[in-house]
Amino acid sequence: MQYRILLLLTLVLAAFMAAPASAIVADSLTITVFENGDANADVTYTLSWLEKLGVLTKVGDPAIYIRKACNDYGGTATLIHSDMSGASLHLRGFAAVDNTTYTTPTIDFTEAERILQNYPIISKILDVDLSPTITEIRFPDGAVLTYDDQLLIPSAVHTI
Repeated sequence: MQYRILLLLTLVLAAFMAAPASAIVADSLTITVFENGDANADVTYTLSWLEKLGVLTKVGDPAIYIRKACNDYGGTATLIHSDMSGASLHLRGFAAVDNTTYTTPTIDFTEAERILQNYPIISKILDVDLSPTITEIRFPDGAVLTYDDQLLIPSAVHTI
């Protein structure tokens, strides 16, 4: 469950990069599952020049907030990279593995509202849509599950 919160936090904390009265929309979330059940999660988003200015003048380095969130919510994720266009995380134990069957968790983006309450300054100045325009879950054998603009990504079972 902690890895789901961390994925949501990554999207929520991307909101830290926007200027007042802005909106931020996640462009994509790609989760690449490895043979051992770990995964890399790559989130991309687009910021306007005004939002980029907000990063420089009001927020600072978003990596600081993402690292803090990873530590606050159990430390099962490691920040790989963060910049004005996205973030990458390594998620330990993301998928349950039973021989050659992988089971991914449900990812519920509606939980992000609750998480956003932990950052009241951000929740007051942003209109946030955290459901990625496209979400892909990639398995070790190359199989890909794709979801378009979904608030709830269901648990998936895939056998290689």
